[in-house]
Amino acid sequence: MKKLFKILFYLIIIFIILMIATYLFMKTPAFGALPSGKSLEKVKASKNYVDGEFKNKESTELLTDTKKTPIKRLLEFAFEKDPEGTVPDFDLPSIKTDLKNLDPSEDVMVWFGHSSLFIQISGKKVLVDPVFSKYASPVPFTNKAFKGTNVYDVDDLPEIDILLITHDHYDHLDYPTVKKLKDKVSKIIVPLGVDAHLLRWGYDEDKITTVDWDDEVVIDDNLKIYALEARHFSGRGFFNRNQSLWVSYLIEEKINDKNYKLFLSGDGGYSGRFKEFKERFGKIDLAAMESGQYNKEWSLIHSKPEDVLMASQDMEVENLLPIHNSKFKLSNHTWDDPLKRLDELTKNTNIKLLTPIIGEKIYLHKENSFSKWWENIENK
Repeated sequence: MKKLFKILFYLIIIFIILMIATYLFMKTPAFGALPSGKSLEKVKASKNYVDGEFKNKESTELLTDTKKTPIKRLLEFAFEKDPEGTVPDFDLPSIKTDLKNLDPSEDVMVWFGHSSLFIQISGKKVLVDPVFSKYASPVPFTNKAFKGTNVYDVDDLPEIDILLITHDHYDHLDYPTVKKLKDKVSKIIVPLGVDAHLLRWGYDEDKITTVDWDDEVVIDDNLKIYALEARHFSGRGFFNRNQSLWVSYLIEEKINDKNYKLFLSGDGGYSGRFKEFKERFGKIDLAAMESGQYNKEWSLIHSKPEDVLMASQDMEVENLLPIHNSKFKLSNHTWDDPLKRLDELTKNTNIKLLTPIIGEKIYLHKENSFSKWWENIENK
């Protein structure tokens, strides 16, 4: 009996030490901060902040497979072997466009993999959800970038006029990247509550603009940015979910007596909001749409390819750029499944699918032509 009590005592001590270590680890800067002061006042003033948290307009269960507990899902994600084909065992292709010496008269976009984008539009340089770390996680050696995809760094960027963040998840708001960007960015636009992270990381409050759904930020006479509804969730820890908002963005450029519209979906499941966007803004010239990391277990907060097609048709999108794929494995579909399925789904539609390799220029006002680079890539 004494031996049993001794073992139990040591187990309790180990458990306490692990809990303390976890608590201290989650207090490190990478986890950011909860809104407080002015940031919290603005959060509480939002009509989308209800009963102590931000909520989607439509009823949205985060997990739609109730057979598994959150603990079981976490253990599976952490310790199960990656299913075959979810992580490529070869380098994905890329090119390294010189972003510091682009023709300033050209409106272009460059995809860095996953959801990170560089946009040069109306003379402004815009950076969206930049993640240049090897890992999309505060825990080293988890969510590692695919081989060949992490080719850019903050040092490769020119001075940035506008940094856009869609929400505070680690694969969109990367502490090492954002920390290194601090002195290179003139203006930051973030959803309500996300400013708390940036303030902890040393950003000046006067550089940050916080937005709620349907807010409009006028950059100049030729450029506006709208923050729009998304269907997702937020949080960088276990116990602070939905204390900051999640958004989509629409960038509207006045050019040659017309309004060019570039939609940035952020993360989110399908809903009727896309039809509302079409009614409000008209057809969308180019949409960068979340197309990857879907799973039947979280079908309401991420979009499978069929959802992406429906949303694109709802908005009458002319050019579709699939993002949120080809860099990190956050679900169990094969790494190239989003591209294969959207390539098939967009056939015989009015939607032009844009499939650049990482680093390749996308022209906003010219025709683009890209290869099906994911085909037979392991043999190249």
